[in-house]
Amino acid sequence: MKVDPKDLKIDILQEEDLKELIKIFSFPWTSFEDTKLKWDVYFSEQKTSDRIVCLARWQGHLIGYGSLLKVSKYPNFRSCGIPEIHDVWISEEYRGHGFGKLLISHLEWLAQKENYPSVGIGVGLYKDYGRAQRLYIQLGYVPDSEGVTYQYQTATPGNSYPLDDDFVIWLKKKLPTISLEEDDYYLERQEEPVPEDEQVLFDGISDDAAKKKGMERIKSFRVYIKSSNQSVLGGASGVTYYGCLYVDMLWVEASIRNRGFGKKIMEEAEKIARERKCTFATLNTMDWEALPFYRKLGYHIEFIREGYEKASKMYMLRKELYQKMIQQ
Repeated sequence: MKVDPKDLKIDILQEEDLKELIKIFSFPWTSFEDTKLKWDVYFSEQKTSDRIVCLARWQGHLIGYGSLLKVSKYPNFRSCGIPEIHDVWISEEYRGHGFGKLLISHLEWLAQKENYPSVGIGVGLYKDYGRAQRLYIQLGYVPDSEGVTYQYQTATPGNSYPLDDDFVIWLKKKLPTISLEEDDYYLERQEEPVPEDEQVLFDGISDDAAKKKGMERIKSFRVYIKSSNQSVLGGASGVTYYGCLYVDMLWVEASIRNRGFGKKIMEEAEKIARERKCTFATLNTMDWEALPFYRKLGYHIEFIREGYEKASKMYMLRKELYQKMIQQ
């Protein structure tokens, strides 16, 4: 099944949706009566502004739902005034396409519109919740440091608890401040980048370049030096785009400097560049950083940018890769 997440439509629950919800989402592990009661309660709580229920539709099909519960049953969230993203569900055949992420992001946006500084979510601990656990971490949620709970009460060491849906760990996320421009658009500042959001920018720029000039897509690269215990001791990152390698960051841990690791990292980055048909490499370094190092690797000063604090200068460097490509 070819699925485009951009076709997902998210609406607020209406009374006329209740019958469809009960019909589609009556699960084997619960009764029809309990399902009906659940949705009647959710709709009642929405009418009193205690809950906002969102329905996810793809190409007209109702494929999932989720809620923003403004007063959580979890004591730590309730005492801190943290709303809970509650009871999120995407039908199994539609999982793995980004619909869950979009639904949760929409619920976060609803919390932001009401000026909540943080939002929380609970997740079970057994295997069926594995995909949800991974997704929440990717979205920036972290444990609230209160440990696990059973039926909303803190689990006590030494006691036994059933490993079921009531055995939960609670996660929370700080929400960026937003500046509303229009009803459907807002400006968001992120102190910590969200990789999925950055990828949207990469894709948008790449798509424009492909349409207007037939350019290859922008591609990221990462090269790391790691210890035997998987600790990162150095590395480089950047992009290749339009025939150019751009090295954005290069760093090596002080304890292993002057052992050739920086050179090996740069050689690997240039190898990636040649594999991607780049004809030159570019990077920058401040006047107190690594100009002699880069010069030894064949980089020359293309121009100097001044105006930084304390009369500092930035050297913009370039190295031609084309000749070596021919020799190879």
